[in-house]
Amino acid sequence: MEEHSSTVSRVISLEEFRRLRLRAFVQEMLSILSRQPLDLLPFEEVRTRLRLRNKFYRGLQEVPLDRIVGSLGRYRDFTRTFLPLHDGIQERWARVDELTHSGIGFPPVELYKVGEIYFVKDGNHRISVALAHRASTIQAHVWEYQTRVSLAPDTNVNDLVIKQEYLDFLTHTQLDLLRPAQRIECTIPGAYRELEEHIEVHRYFLGLERKAEVPYQEAVLSWYDNIYWPAVQAIRRHKVLDAFPGRTEADLYLWVMQHLYFLREAYGPTVDVESAALDLAERYPQAPMRRVVRTFYRYLPWLIKLKTLIAKRHQNADRMMQRASSGRRRSLTERSSAVNKLLTFLRGSLKWLVI
Repeated sequence: MEEHSSTVSRVISLEEFRRLRLRAFVQEMLSILSRQPLDLLPFEEVRTRLRLRNKFYRGLQEVPLDRIVGSLGRYRDFTRTFLPLHDGIQERWARVDELTHSGIGFPPVELYKVGEIYFVKDGNHRISVALAHRASTIQAHVWEYQTRVSLAPDTNVNDLVIKQEYLDFLTHTQLDLLRPAQRIECTIPGAYRELEEHIEVHRYFLGLERKAEVPYQEAVLSWYDNIYWPAVQAIRRHKVLDAFPGRTEADLYLWVMQHLYFLREAYGPTVDVESAALDLAERYPQAPMRRVVRTFYRYLPWLIKLKTLIAKRHQNADRMMQRASSGRRRSLTERSSAVNKLLTFLRGSLKWLVI
């Protein structure tokens, strides 16, 4: 009886793994279409770019699973949501999953914390299994690295270059020490170098005004208090950021200042920052829905191919599952019908949005 129970548990675990592999395949296809990285963050790259050195043990904690977005050595084995990316980890994954069915459970994982997110030192398979069973937290031994640059759960691999530039900016300007409340976070590579140029220009004109050389740290404070912060306040007052989803106040500051320069060239020096901010929002609003729809039509042939591939994968998976168990699977007919309805709706209902 015990041997039979073990066999059933094994079959269920392998079936669950195949289901997750299918979900990972779908996520990979959607990632290609949306051009959004699906990868876990590689800890070694983060440590190198942010120059992480000292870590401190924070004890045994309950850690939210949605904040675990990186790994030390297994970042090529799982997606960002810890779905398995290849069959080579099937046996180990199934053994861990069997522990949950037996009621034994598994020991705490080991994590490194950087900013608001966590990296797996040990326990990638356990985290994947916990998420498969819809857990929201997991017990973990946590070591924390101190950093001047915050990392959030939506930080992806492409953001790491910008995070390194932010660290260089803070190291040079010491702005996080001079103004601890500052949050100058850009999304554009090279933006921090441009901000440093703004500081240098401001320092130059301060020197002309005072007829004396201005210390760099004093120029940084003056730029932040008298140039940057008033511009950000104007952006907030007029809700200019609403017209540019996905961007930050620091991004808009740079765009507003560039726009202010061109407006003053055209209309004279009386144009102020608030007028430039309002004019920028009116002239160049980004229309995210229109971009989404254009992208959908561009990749429509790929979506149709994806639908066919998914149907074939479901057929193969259903054949395998019928040999092992008849439970825990949705109808292939329902899935194909849902995909067909989605494609029909998007083709017809959204056409009017395309420019």
